[in-house]
Amino acid sequence: MIGEAIQSETLKALVSQHAVREALVGRVAGDDRKWSLSIRLGGPTARLVPVRSRREPLRTC
Repeated sequence: MIGEAIQSETLKALVSQHAVREALVGRVAGDDRKWSLSIRLGGPTARLVPVRSRREPLRTC
């Protein structure tokens, strides 16, 4: 799972199991109409993992 984005269905399961430590919502740079959602799983030093919709095209960066 680490290294990839989390699907919205997986997010629902993680939230229901109280596995999400922190959530961060922000605007996408260059387009104020788009938003991003990332979650932190585990301890405070764990990295943020992006959450994406199945409708969103895959990002390869």
